[in-house]
Amino acid sequence: MDQLVPFGKYKGQPIEVLAADQDYCKWLVAQDWFRSRFGPIHTIIVNNFTKPDETPEHNALQALFTDEDWRNTFAFHMVDAEKILVDVVTNRLGKVEKTLAYLDENARYFDPALNIKERYLEAISVYRQFIQHGVDQLLFSVDSKAQFEVVGIDVSLRANITYEDPVLSCADAFYTGLKDYLERVRWNSWIKFTPREDVGRVFVDYGRYIIECKPSVSDDYPAILRQMRAHKSALKSSDYRHILLIGLGGYTGVGATFDQVKEIFSSAGIQIVFASDYTSPHER
Repeated sequence: MDQLVPFGKYKGQPIEVLAADQDYCKWLVAQDWFRSRFGPIHTIIVNNFTKPDETPEHNALQALFTDEDWRNTFAFHMVDAEKILVDVVTNRLGKVEKTLAYLDENARYFDPALNIKERYLEAISVYRQFIQHGVDQLLFSVDSKAQFEVVGIDVSLRANITYEDPVLSCADAFYTGLKDYLERVRWNSWIKFTPREDVGRVFVDYGRYIIECKPSVSDDYPAILRQMRAHKSALKSSDYRHILLIGLGGYTGVGATFDQVKEIFSSAGIQIVFASDYTSPHER
């Protein structure tokens, strides 16, 4: 690097002198004016004054996020959607069972042709199968968008994950059957019923991720950690999850075990994952 620092207390000196002043570097990367006016120097600092990882292996790993199916699968796993769904469905199951008990007590108010009770029984069956067997029993959709090389970040990923409640179809029939009945409720205080408006709604979760792509990680992991810490400081937001995505080269360091490295990154709020771990939920 033959570039000179064009500002501040090191003005006119080689950029390499900044490497010895980590506090100053952390302050710089957190400044909006620095990122916008001196982008190339910002990139040098966040890469820890080393050559950027623009290798074919790195580029291939980054390019995975241009594949919508792979990107959506990655987001689905990272949200831990199956655990969330079990919690949500267990809660919904209790509500639907209470609604079914109400239907039994007030069957005279509903048109038998709507088959409301049968449809609720079907929904309860779907809920229980899901809790026992997992995500294949419930419809879901993932919508994700990725940006690349924004302020030196390999991938910035946003994902919305939507779960369609299987009771949705029978909820419409339920409220249709209650339409006239609810009118009578207004005039008959002895009848007590509160519609469960949340039954049948769609549950949505979302995630925001900052992802650093490395084809492999070795004993150079402290430099990667410093680089990712710099990204966290620059973003000034706790809404992002920070991910180190390792490619097929895996971890090859000898100075520390992988579990130790994983714990070190975790202490900085960074999760380590392997690209090879992500397959479609229906292929597990």
